[in-house]
Amino acid sequence: MGGQLMMGKPEDVREAQQKKTDFRKVRTNKDEMARKRAASSAGGNTQAKPETFKRAEKKVGRNSPCPCGSGKKFKHCHGK
Repeated sequence: MGGQLMMGKPEDVREAQQKKTDFRKVRTNKDEMARKRAASSAGGNTQAKPETFKRAEKKVGRNSPCPCGSGKKFKHCHGK
Protein backbone atom coordinates (compact mmCIF):
# COMPACT_ATOMS: atom_id res chain seq x y z
CA MET A 1 0.00 0.00 0.00
CA GLY A 2 2.32 2.69 -1.11
CA GLY A 3 1.06 6.15 -1.78
CA GLN A 4 2.20 8.60 -4.37
CA LEU A 5 2.61 12.29 -3.92
CA MET A 6 1.47 14.18 -6.96
CA MET A 7 3.84 17.03 -7.67
CA GLY A 8 3.32 19.65 -10.29
CA LYS A 9 6.00 21.39 -12.25
CA PRO A 10 8.47 23.34 -10.11
CA GLU A 11 7.57 26.53 -12.05
CA ASP A 12 3.95 26.22 -10.87
CA VAL A 13 5.02 25.84 -7.26
CA ARG A 14 7.24 28.94 -7.38
CA GLU A 15 4.48 30.93 -9.07
CA ALA A 16 2.01 30.00 -6.33
CA GLN A 17 4.45 31.10 -3.66
CA GLN A 18 4.90 34.52 -5.27
CA LYS A 19 1.15 35.32 -5.34
CA LYS A 20 0.40 37.00 -2.06
CA THR A 21 -2.55 39.11 -1.09
CA ASP A 22 -1.92 42.73 -0.20
CA PHE A 23 -3.94 43.06 3.02
CA ARG A 24 -3.23 46.79 3.36
CA LYS A 25 -6.13 47.51 1.02
CA VAL A 26 -8.59 45.15 2.72
CA ARG A 27 -11.18 46.82 4.94
CA THR A 28 -12.80 45.16 7.91
CA ASN A 29 -16.01 45.87 9.80
CA LYS A 30 -13.89 47.05 12.73
CA ASP A 31 -12.23 49.71 10.53
CA GLU A 32 -15.60 50.81 9.16
CA MET A 33 -17.13 51.17 12.65
CA ALA A 34 -14.13 53.24 13.81
CA ARG A 35 -14.54 55.57 10.82
CA LYS A 36 -18.26 56.03 11.54
CA ARG A 37 -17.59 56.81 15.22
CA ALA A 38 -14.89 59.33 14.30
CA ALA A 39 -17.17 61.01 11.76
CA SER A 40 -20.08 61.25 14.20
CA SER A 41 -17.92 62.69 16.99
CA ALA A 42 -16.27 65.17 14.62
CA GLY A 43 -19.67 66.42 13.46
CA GLY A 44 -20.66 67.43 16.96
CA ASN A 45 -23.45 66.20 19.15
CA THR A 46 -26.45 65.88 16.83
CA GLN A 47 -28.67 64.11 19.37
CA ALA A 48 -30.51 66.28 21.86
CA LYS A 49 -30.18 65.41 25.54
CA PRO A 50 -33.39 64.04 27.01
CA GLU A 51 -35.08 66.43 29.39
CA THR A 52 -35.17 65.56 33.08
CA PHE A 53 -38.64 64.62 34.30
CA LYS A 54 -40.06 67.06 36.85
CA ARG A 55 -42.89 65.78 39.04
CA ALA A 56 -45.77 68.29 39.51
CA GLU A 57 -47.06 66.76 42.75
CA LYS A 58 -45.06 65.50 45.70
CA LYS A 59 -44.18 61.80 45.48
CA VAL A 60 -46.47 59.51 47.52
CA GLY A 61 -44.62 57.25 49.98
CA ARG A 62 -45.41 53.54 50.25
CA ASN A 63 -46.79 53.81 53.78
CA SER A 64 -48.65 57.10 53.22
CA PRO A 65 -52.44 57.11 52.81
CA CYS A 66 -53.50 56.67 49.20
CA PRO A 67 -54.41 59.97 47.51
CA CYS A 68 -57.56 58.40 46.01
CA GLY A 69 -59.26 58.73 49.44
CA SER A 70 -59.86 55.02 50.13
CA GLY A 71 -58.18 55.23 53.55
CA LYS A 72 -55.80 52.37 52.69
CA LYS A 73 -52.06 52.68 52.55
CA PHE A 74 -50.74 53.51 49.06
CA LYS A 75 -48.87 50.18 48.86
CA HIS A 76 -52.15 48.23 49.33
CA CYS A 77 -54.29 50.43 47.09
CA HIS A 78 -52.68 51.94 43.94
CA GLY A 79 -49.02 51.16 44.67
CA LYS A 80 -48.95 47.75 43.00
